[in-house]
Amino acid sequence: MRDAGRWPLYVTTPETRIYLRRGTVVLEPQPGEERRIPLAAVSHAVFVGRVRATVPVLLSLAREGVPSFFCRASGELEAVLGPQPADWPLWMDQARAAGDERLCRSFASAVVAARLKNLAAIVVRFGWEGAAEAAAEMRSLARETVNKDTLDALRGLEGRGTALAWAALAASLPEEWGFSGRARRPPLDPVNAMLSFGQTLLYNHCATALQEAGLNPRIGLFHQPHGAHQALASDLQEEVRHLVESLVWTLVQRRQLTPEDFGPSPDGRFPALLRPEGRRTFLDAFERRLVTEFTPADEEKPLSYRAFLARQARRIRDLVQGRRPFYSPLVLRG
Repeated sequence: MRDAGRWPLYVTTPETRIYLRRGTVVLEPQPGEERRIPLAAVSHAVFVGRVRATVPVLLSLAREGVPSFFCRASGELEAVLGPQPADWPLWMDQARAAGDERLCRSFASAVVAARLKNLAAIVVRFGWEGAAEAAAEMRSLARETVNKDTLDALRGLEGRGTALAWAALAASLPEEWGFSGRARRPPLDPVNAMLSFGQTLLYNHCATALQEAGLNPRIGLFHQPHGAHQALASDLQEEVRHLVESLVWTLVQRRQLTPEDFGPSPDGRFPALLRPEGRRTFLDAFERRLVTEFTPADEEKPLSYRAFLARQARRIRDLVQGRRPFYSPLVLRG
């Protein structure tokens, strides 16, 4: 079921020590308990909450081209470490593409339309409240993308579509989940906590796929860079954001997670944090989702979502290098 090659390393247990020993990453959740992972098998590392990684292991990961993502316990991204070898000709192509208004508008129109169509598909698939009406409006918004001349106008369409989805989701969830709409900083309830955590994990995978394709994840075509934000990772993420939303719905419906798996942070800053066991359940389910195989409309053979992200990253590379006239994002059937 799993792809061949490298895999993400998640460090989530508080106070876990992590260090390097003869080319092997060693995790020590508590004294006398060890888990060893070959450094060459790590695609990227995600550190959640208070973990203690030594400087040598972080430098070793960086030298191997393995990006490290540091997240708050709530799942919000704080920082990214991990320089990659600079492919200056490709990065210059990216910069030129980012300055090409026509190319950026075409790319953004495609990914926003895909995002809206994919949201419509999952609203109908899961039978959320008012599914038919919400999906029809989302598809109407998707058709409007071809008429918008600015990126801000496209963002407005996306915002209207996602607001419809959150309203349908809120009306479909049991009251015990306390979800009334999207809230990010901080996530105010368990559903928002899962959505934020899952989208951060997906963003990390997108950034890694872009880096492996030689691209600079900070040079976006739709999203604008700010601080440590890797804008191109957010661009790639648009067409697959539904993976997280459908995962959250599945976990809730199957009661693999319940509101009791969440609690406030000790300092009260975060009203709903996944407890350690619940976080492991979420991570396991997330990774299983990424290795699920499907057959895109333009492929004859199935591939996993991880392989799909790598393929799409290469297609973005071809786009900015002028070897592809337009970008084709994933659009769900139905």
